[in-house]
Amino acid sequence: MLSLLTMVRDSDESLAVFVKRVREEKGLSLNDVVRKSGYAISNAYISKIENGESINPTPKKLKALSKGLDLPFKRLQQVAEGIEDDEVDFADSALKLLYEKLRTAAPEDRRFLEASLQVLTEWAARREEARVRG
Repeated sequence: MLSLLTMVRDSDESLAVFVKRVREEKGLSLNDVVRKSGYAISNAYISKIENGESINPTPKKLKALSKGLDLPFKRLQQVAEGIEDDEVDFADSALKLLYEKLRTAAPEDRRFLEASLQVLTEWAARREEARVRG
């Protein structure tokens, strides 16, 4: 599962730096990204993005790249447009990512993730109750 930290970037991190960092953090080669994108983007084009030679990729290319990197399209689009992390509704992005992963998970993984979420939900409720009681 994608680390939520992968979606966060330094405020001065360009699209080029962000894409290269995410790809390397995931241990993906350029060819891996091409394959995961369904061959909708070439390794030469990804390389141009990472080297800053393509600074304004089309939405179609960003969508292919987001699929290849297993990132939400909206997040990659925000990075491309230079939107700062504090302008991004991070919770919604994280929840959408979790939903997408749950939807496509194998049944045993889905049961594990659902049980984990239940434990976290109960923990959060107990913390909130303790906070309210003071």
